[in-house]
Amino acid sequence: VMYNEPVGWKKFAVKVMGCFEGGNAWLRLDGRPGEWAVAYHGTNVDAMPSILTGGMRAGERQAYKDHTDKRTGEKIGEGIYCTPSIKTAAEFSPTLEVDGRRLQFVFQCRVRPEAIKRIHEEVGRESGAYWLINDAADIRPYGVLVR
Repeated sequence: VMYNEPVGWKKFAVKVMGCFEGGNAWLRLDGRPGEWAVAYHGTNVDAMPSILTGGMRAGERQAYKDHTDKRTGEKIGEGIYCTPSIKTAAEFSPTLEVDGRRLQFVFQCRVRPEAIKRIHEEVGRESGAYWLINDAADIRPYGVLVR
Protein backbone atom coordinates (compact mmCIF):
# COMPACT_ATOMS: atom_id res chain seq x y z
CA VAL A 1 0.00 0.00 0.00
CA MET A 2 1.47 3.34 -1.04
CA TYR A 3 1.73 6.01 1.63
CA ASN A 4 -0.18 9.22 0.95
CA GLU A 5 0.43 12.19 3.21
CA PRO A 6 -2.73 13.02 5.23
CA VAL A 7 -3.57 16.38 3.62
CA GLY A 8 -5.57 18.77 5.82
CA TRP A 9 -4.30 17.30 9.09
CA LYS A 10 -1.72 18.78 11.48
CA LYS A 11 0.72 16.18 12.79
CA PHE A 12 2.19 16.14 16.28
CA ALA A 13 5.04 13.67 16.60
CA VAL A 14 5.16 11.12 19.38
CA LYS A 15 8.65 10.52 20.78
CA VAL A 16 9.46 7.00 19.57
CA MET A 17 13.05 7.15 18.29
CA GLY A 18 15.11 4.58 20.17
CA CYS A 19 12.15 3.38 22.22
CA PHE A 20 11.85 -0.05 20.60
CA GLU A 21 14.22 -2.97 20.39
CA GLY A 22 15.84 -3.44 16.99
CA GLY A 23 16.46 0.20 16.10
CA ASN A 24 14.39 2.62 14.06
CA ALA A 25 14.17 0.85 10.68
CA TRP A 26 10.41 0.44 11.22
CA LEU A 27 10.04 4.21 10.62
CA ARG A 28 11.54 4.18 7.13
CA LEU A 29 9.58 5.27 4.08
CA ASP A 30 11.94 3.94 1.43
CA GLY A 31 10.80 0.33 0.99
CA ARG A 32 13.94 -1.17 2.48
CA PRO A 33 13.84 -4.18 4.83
CA GLY A 34 12.46 -3.47 8.28
CA GLU A 35 10.03 -0.73 7.19
CA TRP A 36 6.56 -1.02 8.71
CA ALA A 37 3.37 0.03 6.89
CA VAL A 38 1.61 3.31 7.73
CA ALA A 39 -1.88 2.96 9.19
CA TYR A 40 -4.38 5.16 10.99
CA HIS A 41 -6.48 4.55 14.07
CA GLY A 42 -9.48 6.75 14.82
CA THR A 43 -10.57 6.89 18.44
CA ASN A 44 -12.17 9.09 21.05
CA VAL A 45 -9.81 11.81 22.28
CA ASP A 46 -10.38 10.60 25.86
CA ALA A 47 -8.60 7.32 24.99
CA MET A 48 -5.49 9.06 23.68
CA PRO A 49 -3.56 9.59 26.96
CA SER A 50 -3.72 5.90 27.90
CA ILE A 51 -2.69 4.86 24.38
CA LEU A 52 0.24 7.28 24.41
CA THR A 53 1.48 6.05 27.78
CA GLY A 54 0.60 2.35 27.62
CA GLY A 55 0.20 1.48 23.95
CA MET A 56 -2.78 0.20 22.03
CA ARG A 57 -4.97 -2.69 23.08
CA ALA A 58 -7.90 -4.55 21.59
CA GLY A 59 -11.25 -2.90 22.19
CA GLU A 60 -14.44 -4.60 23.28
CA ARG A 61 -16.12 -4.45 19.88
CA GLN A 62 -14.62 -7.15 17.66
CA ALA A 63 -17.08 -7.14 14.77
CA TYR A 64 -14.88 -9.12 12.36
CA LYS A 65 -13.23 -11.64 14.71
CA ASP A 66 -14.92 -14.62 13.01
CA HIS A 67 -14.19 -13.43 9.45
CA THR A 68 -11.22 -14.52 7.37
CA ASP A 69 -8.28 -12.57 5.97
CA LYS A 70 -8.99 -11.62 2.34
CA ARG A 71 -5.51 -12.67 1.20
CA THR A 72 -4.56 -15.63 3.37
CA GLY A 73 -7.91 -17.12 4.37
CA GLU A 74 -6.78 -17.21 8.02
CA LYS A 75 -9.27 -16.38 10.77
CA ILE A 76 -9.08 -12.65 11.66
CA GLY A 77 -9.42 -13.14 15.44
CA GLU A 78 -9.39 -10.37 18.02
CA GLY A 79 -7.12 -7.36 17.96
CA ILE A 80 -6.67 -3.69 17.17
CA TYR A 81 -8.45 -2.21 14.18
CA CYS A 82 -6.67 0.23 11.89
CA THR A 83 -6.80 1.29 8.26
CA PRO A 84 -4.47 2.53 5.53
CA SER A 85 -7.03 5.30 4.86
CA ILE A 86 -7.05 8.53 6.87
CA LYS A 87 -10.60 9.14 5.62
CA THR A 88 -11.78 5.81 7.05
CA ALA A 89 -10.00 6.41 10.38
CA ALA A 90 -11.68 9.82 10.67
CA GLU A 91 -15.08 8.07 10.55
CA PHE A 92 -14.16 6.48 13.90
CA SER A 93 -12.98 9.71 15.50
CA PRO A 94 -15.81 11.67 17.14
CA THR A 95 -15.76 15.42 16.59
CA LEU A 96 -14.88 17.46 19.66
CA GLU A 97 -15.83 21.12 20.05
CA VAL A 98 -13.16 23.33 21.64
CA ASP A 99 -13.60 27.13 21.83
CA GLY A 100 -16.15 27.03 19.02
CA ARG A 101 -13.92 24.94 16.74
CA ARG A 102 -14.69 21.40 15.70
CA LEU A 103 -11.68 19.08 16.02
CA GLN A 104 -10.92 15.46 15.21
CA PHE A 105 -7.98 13.38 16.41
CA VAL A 106 -6.49 10.29 14.72
CA PHE A 107 -3.38 8.28 15.49
CA GLN A 108 -0.83 7.77 12.74
CA CYS A 109 0.73 4.37 13.34
CA ARG A 110 3.15 1.89 11.89
CA VAL A 111 2.19 -1.77 11.66
CA ARG A 112 4.43 -4.75 11.06
CA PRO A 113 3.43 -5.85 7.52
CA GLU A 114 3.38 -9.57 8.35
CA ALA A 115 0.94 -8.90 11.20
CA ILE A 116 -1.76 -7.28 9.04
CA LYS A 117 -5.01 -9.21 8.74
CA ARG A 118 -7.00 -7.77 5.86
CA ILE A 119 -10.71 -7.56 6.54
CA HIS A 120 -11.15 -5.89 3.13
CA GLU A 121 -8.86 -5.49 0.15
CA GLU A 122 -7.29 -2.03 -0.06
CA VAL A 123 -8.01 -1.54 -3.78
CA GLY A 124 -11.52 -0.89 -5.04
CA ARG A 125 -13.16 -0.30 -1.67
CA GLU A 126 -14.67 3.16 -1.67
CA SER A 127 -15.07 3.45 2.12
CA GLY A 128 -11.54 2.23 2.82
CA ALA A 129 -10.12 -1.06 4.00
CA TYR A 130 -10.00 -2.28 7.57
CA TRP A 131 -6.94 -4.05 8.93
CA LEU A 132 -6.70 -5.95 12.19
CA ILE A 133 -3.52 -6.42 14.21
CA ASN A 134 -3.73 -9.30 16.71
CA ASP A 135 -0.68 -8.40 18.83
CA ALA A 136 -0.37 -4.88 20.29
CA ALA A 137 3.42 -5.11 19.86
CA ASP A 138 2.85 -5.04 16.09
CA ILE A 139 1.23 -1.57 15.99
CA ARG A 140 3.04 1.59 17.13
CA PRO A 141 1.50 5.07 17.24
CA TYR A 142 4.08 7.65 16.17
CA GLY A 143 1.94 10.69 15.46
CA VAL A 144 -1.27 12.40 16.57
CA LEU A 145 -3.14 14.00 13.69
CA VAL A 146 -5.58 16.85 14.29
CA ARG A 147 -7.94 18.68 11.97
